[in-house]
Amino acid sequence: QIVRSSHYEARASGQHTVERPLPALRGEIIVYDGERELPIASTKVGWLLTINPNLIEDPDAVYDTLLTYLPLTISKEEFIRKASKKPDPYEVVEHRLPYAAKKIVDELHVPGVFLEEEQWRFYPGGAFAAHVLGFVGGEGKGEYGIEKFYEKDLNGESGVFVGDETLGGRLLSF
Repeated sequence: QIVRSSHYEARASGQHTVERPLPALRGEIIVYDGERELPIASTKVGWLLTINPNLIEDPDAVYDTLLTYLPLTISKEEFIRKASKKPDPYEVVEHRLPYAAKKIVDELHVPGVFLEEEQWRFYPGGAFAAHVLGFVGGEGKGEYGIEKFYEKDLNGESGVFVGDETLGGRLLSF
């Protein structure tokens, strides 16, 4: 280990060094009323709930467990239909779950149930100024109005995290 230390150091580094994409968070659109700033378009971050039907043995029980702890809008029949697609390893079950859902799903340890981080555009004023704001389309790009005109400024730039990770998958920052 002393004579070939660089060799072993490189092997160890390859086992715990990771490279992960860091998606840019779309910028806010803010109005100023003379006293305070008010966001009229912002981005929320939460979770997308997915399942791998090949890993789910009892869809009824899995649905009941998830419904006990998560605010699901999918019906039991629809969940069972998706969980029965055995040749399909990926089915989307629920969008826009709150950020706290990650801890719940991690603690439940339900085989075949996964979460992916998800971002979506949020307009606190609802339809207020919608004709001026425009909207963000399905591909994450501004459509019409301010959203389109300032697309380059609002979209930001994605990055990459390169660093170390623990055996449990936690990222280490130095």
